[in-house]
Amino acid sequence: MLSTYGSALVLCGLALVIGRGVLAASGYERWSWLAAPVGCALVVVAAEVGARAPGGATTGVVVVLALAAAGLLLPRLTRSSIGWPPLEGLGVAAVVLVALATPFVANARFGLLGVGFNNDPSFHILWAEEFRNHAEGALAPLSPGYPVGPHAVVAVLAELLGTSVDRTFDGLLIATPVLIALTALEWLRDLDRSRRWLVAALAGLSYLVASWYAQAAFKEPLLALFVLAFALVLADAVRTRVAQVARVAVPAGVLLVGILYTYGYLGVLWPAATVAVWLALAFTVGGAWREVRVLRRYARPVATVVAVVAGLVVVGVLGDAHRILDFVNALGLSPATGGGGIPVDNIGNLVGQLHLLEGFGVWLGEDFRLVAAHPHRWPVLALLVCAGGLLWALWRRDLVLPAALIACAAIAYETRQTQSAYVAAKALVVAAPFVVLVASRPLLHRLGARGAWRRASTWGVGAIAFLYLLLSFQSSYLALRAARVGPSADFRELRALRPVLGQSPTLDMVFDDFFRWNLLGAQVTIPGLVGPVGAPYSPDKAWQLGEPLDFDSFDAATLDRFRYVITSRTPAQSQPPPNFHVVARSARYAVWRRVGPTPAHRVLPESGSFG
Repeated sequence: MLSTYGSALVLCGLALVIGRGVLAASGYERWSWLAAPVGCALVVVAAEVGARAPGGATTGVVVVLALAAAGLLLPRLTRSSIGWPPLEGLGVAAVVLVALATPFVANARFGLLGVGFNNDPSFHILWAEEFRNHAEGALAPLSPGYPVGPHAVVAVLAELLGTSVDRTFDGLLIATPVLIALTALEWLRDLDRSRRWLVAALAGLSYLVASWYAQAAFKEPLLALFVLAFALVLADAVRTRVAQVARVAVPAGVLLVGILYTYGYLGVLWPAATVAVWLALAFTVGGAWREVRVLRRYARPVATVVAVVAGLVVVGVLGDAHRILDFVNALGLSPATGGGGIPVDNIGNLVGQLHLLEGFGVWLGEDFRLVAAHPHRWPVLALLVCAGGLLWALWRRDLVLPAALIACAAIAYETRQTQSAYVAAKALVVAAPFVVLVASRPLLHRLGARGAWRRASTWGVGAIAFLYLLLSFQSSYLALRAARVGPSADFRELRALRPVLGQSPTLDMVFDDFFRWNLLGAQVTIPGLVGPVGAPYSPDKAWQLGEPLDFDSFDAATLDRFRYVITSRTPAQSQPPPNFHVVARSARYAVWRRVGPTPAHRVLPESGSFG
């Protein structure tokens, strides 16, 4: 518990301190919650750049701590009056942190989230461990160019705090919704404190963000954080009419580089679409076409901003340019068509396309993959509330966040038409915080107006707001309560067996994605997955990936490649060859050691024994 929440709090603290320094150097004279995402993006970049240098994660620690020191000094050196975060941030963060503990309370244990629901973390924690111990990464090689900025953050935090990578990985998952909630405060300054806290917390805990947290998926929530921050930087540029180039260009450039290190080049699509939609709205709804002559005076500062942002992005990606290019070569312009992408028929751990109404945050189902008991009743209310909020913002000519929401919706729709259900679901997650902010703000703004409660219509708005917020929080609570936490007993059993294996080649016959992590340091091969020693199984006995194996699934030559074999302790296990002897047992597993060559045998597929 301490290592998980400690790493989350340290990441949030580093993001705030480093982001404060960046904003001070950019010309900010008052506190802005943009410090949280800007600092987080810079931590992602610095952690990977440092961890790839000689010394690995240790070097990454030095680089990140140097940035933190700079974050403390820059406000003084620039004589900025930016100040420190208001205490209200602690209240919002506390609400989100308590809510995110729901899975651990419901499962009565701490451990890796999503185990058995989404086992991709079994690869991610090994990739993070590679920054600390390069030899371990060879057991789970990366896809070409796969962005590993978040993995480097986990490795650096684990090295800094002396914690394990798996517990620190949970810390990253926890920190992201907290940072989303803190960032949302920046857009909610016109609301009073209680309403601001309520909406900000809901933005961080929106249903799909909570569902992604519950299944230990981290890239899309991080992307949502950075895209939200980019939209708020754009809003600040509009409000200040680009009064200071650095005030816009530096945070925007840092966020774009953070997106590249977190999500790859495809992540830039969201900020680009946001700018495009905002321009379209500004020249139509905003009436900018009437002020073309006036706009000419902003051409030079805008061009300067674009040039500075482009320069920052180029400089920022120099340390990772080869990986980005590898990712471009692997995916091409579309994950569905690239050789290293996700084919249209690959739906991952889903059962099909997510319902579009699910993206509006009211979905009374524990498992986001399934249709809720009443899928069209309350989600339609959320759709109408969101539509009303969008129209309200457009009427007020507050165009940037509506533009970001429309951009996210367009990308989600396009991916639904051209990509797999798995990729389309990811796009819905990015839109989730925008839906909450656009839908909630007008309702609570109306309720907070002076003398509003004297009008009967306000009571109707209040009832809608109460119902919408209640159902939104309930939806997120259901997703968090149903989250799965890794079985710590199984993990401890395997780790207890680790000393027996030493560095000898070991064959795992109990298919488990997390075997390589729990037996970290051992030379374990899992058939069907990558391992240090090849282990082709016999075609004479039917087997599918994920099922357990028997001794008679392998011929004698294959078994002779291994010194040890791990099997489950079950009566269904086939009779081992006579040269294998049990050397260790636990409640669920047995370790067999090979003594001498394995005698030739044939597979009896029906009886599952040697003949």
